Amino acid sequence: MFAFIFMFGKVGMFGATQPGVGINDLQAFLMEIILTVGLVSTILGTASEAQNVGTLSVIAVGGYIILAGLWTA
Repeated sequence: MFAFIFMFGKVGMFGATQPGVGINDLQAFLMEIILTVGLVSTILGTASEAQNVGTLSVIAVGGYIILAGLWTA
């Protein structure tokens, strides 16, 4: 920890995942629930036996994570 403070100084909230300015805890919680449901739906939708898309499911899940990150940024 000392090396971190020595290299970067006392940077408040450095690397912390906190809701942005103007976003309250309830809004952040609801957004997290929506994104989690979407991710689980993507995983289950590509990994079920009826719709097994093989290695392309990696692209679907990775794409969802990227888009969710861009959407919430």
